[in-house]
Amino acid sequence: NDSVLPLLGRANHALMQAQGQRSRVLSLADGRSEGLLAELALELGRTARLVMEHSRTIWGLKQLMLELSGVYPNLQGQLPIFRIHPIYGRHFDVLEVLLNSLEGQELRMAELGVACGPIGLHLLARFPQLQYFGADP
Repeated sequence: NDSVLPLLGRANHALMQAQGQRSRVLSLADGRSEGLLAELALELGRTARLVMEHSRTIWGLKQLMLELSGVYPNLQGQLPIFRIHPIYGRHFDVLEVLLNSLEGQELRMAELGVACGPIGLHLLARFPQLQYFGADP
């Protein structure tokens, strides 16, 4: 899928950095090499996790479409556009980044299935101007 390609590009970029910095990293005697290697390992880990999560999502949507297409033949044309995000983190980490991108706009959010409301509590602490509506059926 085309949406996974940017993630693979990030992984490739991180690997190229590692190969290009290998001699520099090994020659550092001031302790910076461990930091560079740790940063690279974290970026590769994030990218691998995103690729796995997005692959599962794409596969799940494809399977769902196959199952429902017999009952709803026009379903594919009625679905919204799905976009895969390049943000690594928990649900509220992703929401926080998305809300930060709306700086200067009125922030309103509805959440269904809030349970005890941890996402709302997290976001309201960081965005006091957020109008949050939560419901748990």
